[in-house]
Amino acid sequence: MAIKTMTGGEQGQNAYSRGWHAVTIESVKEGSWNDKKYLDVFFEGYNSSCNLRVYEQYDKETNEEYSVARLFKFANAGIISVLKDQTGNKPVIQYDDDIEGLKGKKLNVLIVDDKKNPKYARVWDRVAPYAHEGEHLSYSEDDVTYWKQQAEASHKKYGQPVVSNGAVHESNQSTPAEEMPF
Repeated sequence: MAIKTMTGGEQGQNAYSRGWHAVTIESVKEGSWNDKKYLDVFFEGYNSSCNLRVYEQYDKETNEEYSVARLFKFANAGIISVLKDQTGNKPVIQYDDDIEGLKGKKLNVLIVDDKKNPKYARVWDRVAPYAHEGEHLSYSEDDVTYWKQQAEASHKKYGQPVVSNGAVHESNQSTPAEEMPF
């Protein structure tokens, strides 16, 4: 037998507490289920079972994929340029969908009770951007609040009501904010 040490978590610092968490993407894996492609997104400081799964979803009118695209947009990953559409009103975002571009990017995720077993946490499939200034896209605190409200409304409609005071919980961060690439 050997004498070992370990660190204990601080009270109130539970990475799996229900509500919003600012997280950093550690890795991403592509997969397919029932002929539908998805991305599994894993976060620094979180067990691999508490991941975000984003399925491809297509607009019925334009056949444009929007769910995975939103992940890249909110993470500000792979963004090459932002142009205006023909009307000049709507931005057209050109991005590289290489999943390696997601690594190290920050997002806000909503951690909720697992429907099948409320003792466990899971990440809701709608995310919100992290407030920051980027080269091509920037998000204000108002933008973040708007997208958090959209995610909470989605969870209320398709999951169960969000039990949260709306507070953001920071995850374990290995990179200081001033060194973040965005």
